[in-house]
Amino acid sequence: MFRNYELKTSWKRVLVALISGAGLGAAIIAGYFLVGTYLSHGGEYLVKYALATGAGVFLYAFFAWGVGLVVIGGPAWSLLHFTGYRTWLVALLLGFCLPFVVFFLINTEFLTGYREGWSSYSQGGRQWLDGRLTGFGWWMAAVNSAVMGAFGALVALLTWKIAYGGKQEMVPDE
Repeated sequence: MFRNYELKTSWKRVLVALISGAGLGAAIIAGYFLVGTYLSHGGEYLVKYALATGAGVFLYAFFAWGVGLVVIGGPAWSLLHFTGYRTWLVALLLGFCLPFVVFFLINTEFLTGYREGWSSYSQGGRQWLDGRLTGFGWWMAAVNSAVMGAFGALVALLTWKIAYGGKQEMVPDE
């Protein structure tokens, strides 16, 4: 179910897969930004101001996803690939776990829960209060990280599909 030594790829396919994955990740983040802007400010504001910002968000996110795929995902996937763990399910799990961990560490100040002189209120609760992450803040860090993990799983699935070709079945062997 998790191991498959028969799946092969090439450097060209890997490069195309990484670029496509970064593009999908950037499109998801830019779409997330634009939908949030539309819901909070309306359509007129979106067209007048946010579309140009959305393009900037896309470019920044493309760079961030590209670096993440190469620097974090690349070594992890290489290890899994060379040990035979190269199925779509493994890619999906890795694609969820890596962004989840990275964003959780960032949102919790690397698990310290301390940011000097910082207070933040959002979504009806206190996230940071006098430099300390509140219980609600830890919860929101986990929820936001899970959302990013879901985005990462989609990116990983596309990247896997392109890198290993479209001929493999996505039904796990039992």
